[in-house]
Amino acid sequence: MAPSRWSWIRRRAVETVLAAAALGSPAAPTSTPPATASSEVLFSASRRFALRTPDRARDTPLLALLEDLARRIEETLAEPLPSPPGRPWLVIVERGPEAGPPRAIREADLDTRGMGRTLRLVQPEELPPSVILVGIVAGMTGRHVSKRQAPDDANSTPRWAPEWFAAGLAGTLYPAPRQAWLRHAAAEWAAARDPPLDTLLAIEMGRADEHSLPFLTAFMAWLRRFPNFPKLADRILRSAATGTPMGPAELATAINPAWSARDLAQMWDLALAGLRRIEAPWAEPRERRIARLREAITLSRGEIPLALPPDTPVPLHPRDLVRADGAAWVPPLAAQMHSAMNRVPLGNDPDLLEIAADLRSVLAALIQAETSPLARLAHRLRRGPMLRRLDLVERRLDDLEAIAAAEATGDASRTGDDEVEALIRRDAALFDSVLPP
Repeated sequence: MAPSRWSWIRRRAVETVLAAAALGSPAAPTSTPPATASSEVLFSASRRFALRTPDRARDTPLLALLEDLARRIEETLAEPLPSPPGRPWLVIVERGPEAGPPRAIREADLDTRGMGRTLRLVQPEELPPSVILVGIVAGMTGRHVSKRQAPDDANSTPRWAPEWFAAGLAGTLYPAPRQAWLRHAAAEWAAARDPPLDTLLAIEMGRADEHSLPFLTAFMAWLRRFPNFPKLADRILRSAATGTPMGPAELATAINPAWSARDLAQMWDLALAGLRRIEAPWAEPRERRIARLREAITLSRGEIPLALPPDTPVPLHPRDLVRADGAAWVPPLAAQMHSAMNRVPLGNDPDLLEIAADLRSVLAALIQAETSPLARLAHRLRRGPMLRRLDLVERRLDDLEAIAAAEATGDASRTGDDEVEALIRRDAALFDSVLPP
């Protein structure tokens, strides 16, 4: 079940982005225009982008997405998208039985100094949304590469950005896909299913798939946290312009002249490990963190490793442990709950941290149970205060859950800067430079 669940989460995250363009959206009309319908050419507000489509009403919003993606790429690379007058970047949408099977085709025209770039989307509703997103970003970054080529070279052999760069950049541009892919990369790393870095850097054009995209996204998010990322990106694009894309050794030196390929691989492994410790709290909304906290202090029958008295209620909660305080089976189960809580990413949420501290204090007291007659009396005397403390914790969790649900409903359409983007920007501003000028 896990792989299909992750696939659904990641697909829905990217569909959230593409839905704004009415492309691949479940809400889009299901009727297909006749294959013989004439195509119409439309232009974006800046006239930097053109769209050829047989269904104007369905596909026109894609132009707004192209403008938004261009803006985000420009901010990331700290340079404008090369857009010579009269040379709009073109997307062609084709539908119907005569168009053939679903595919996204990246094209570069000769004798245009590399500026004649086209993305042909055939049966776009049947394509994975990530393929469309990566295809658009690859086309735009391709122009950045051609800008760095000699004019004659760009005319005869317009080149593309490395697939790992284009796909990874695409994965970092919007919060929802980025968060889904970061979570998946962390889970895959924890299961020792992460691909070697040299394999990621050698991915061929169009071959970034559902397994590699989470890692490419995480890798680019990590690179973007270096303070001089625009300079690093410029070096990567210049290397692609020469037809000799960077391998691990060259990329390592570009990041830090003292690094080797082995240093880069080690630092990347540490970055993946950091996703488990740091990035998981960014990626999860408050509602999910509250739910995970509740799960941590709830033991189902399959999670209880020892025999319990027949009248013990299952699943078990801290309240049940307090009522049985002094029983031999209480300390190990309290320790199990305490350990599970330590694996819940609470981030810097002061309310959740305070609630967790209260829960830990109750569980810690239960772990330290003693069996002497005097200790048994102490256990009976402390039950009332501990139960009242748990009552307060439960009410606070209920209140936080209600507030989080209301906030999620009110902010459902917000896709601005999130914690990941904020940390990228913070690190770029505060970290000492590790790149040569």
